[in-house]
Amino acid sequence: MSRLLRAIVLDFDGVLVESEGLKTEIFRRLFARYPEYYEAMMVYHQQSIAASRFVKFAYLAKLLGRANDQAFLNSLATEFSSLAITQTAACPEVNGASNFLREFSRRLPLYLASVTPESDLIEILQRRSWLNYFVKVFGYPPHSKTEAVRCATESIHDRSALALIGDSPNDLRVAVECEIEFIGRDSGIAFPAPPPTLYRDMNEIAAVMQTRLMP
Repeated sequence: MSRLLRAIVLDFDGVLVESEGLKTEIFRRLFARYPEYYEAMMVYHQQSIAASRFVKFAYLAKLLGRANDQAFLNSLATEFSSLAITQTAACPEVNGASNFLREFSRRLPLYLASVTPESDLIEILQRRSWLNYFVKVFGYPPHSKTEAVRCATESIHDRSALALIGDSPNDLRVAVECEIEFIGRDSGIAFPAPPPTLYRDMNEIAAVMQTRLMP
């Protein structure tokens, strides 16, 4: 029998906003400046879809022989952030996301965990008027998703009453390692076989979770 939930940790990209495609296009734009490594970088991006942008920029810098060029890395990160904040703040939400946040934030603590830098994430949430739905927001840097889960677990003192809603194998890995429930949203990212149960949007997830909350 499923346990009642007392807190939820949500991923951001692909769970609340349809932003995976737009971020891929930003990477294409930046990597296209280095045509000799463009294909290799796009393959690396797709193979590491849930990894931080900083990991991908570090890999590009290594290929270019500029691994220690912090100014180069900073310029890439700054340009990416500017484009990503503007576009993610305006992109479509995952169907049912706003309703989910309004309804569930009234009934239990919601935490947000993303590989988007925390300062960027907070700015995006403010622009979308979503910031107040969350007890705490974790972005990377400085905080990993594992840290977010640990914080939520400590607040309720019961990991069996915590769920992570994500859309990637990395989200599933975090849930398994932290011994909490994983609830998957199908954003188009492939999972290794056998894949977990995935739901089409936040309306479907909300319907499944309604029976998991305290009356």
